[in-house]
Amino acid sequence: MRLFEIEPVSFRCSCSRDKIVTMVRALGKTEADDILAEQGKISVDCEFCNQHYEFDAVDVEEMFASHTPPPPAGNSTH
Repeated sequence: MRLFEIEPVSFRCSCSRDKIVTMVRALGKTEADDILAEQGKISVDCEFCNQHYEFDAVDVEEMFASHTPPPPAGNSTH
């Protein structure tokens, strides 16, 4: 049997608005626009800390306007 040092228990959720923006960007502009058209906003809830994030059409336009997507995979030149 092996005993470890005692450590205090603490809860740390790593969610943030920036991480959620990155996730929405990963969906792509078309999918984000489709969600906006269907629901009027994009809502995301963190399952760990219950933080709620909402994005409207203006938020979505800003997040895609300020982001340059990475080049498609497989098109690298050596």
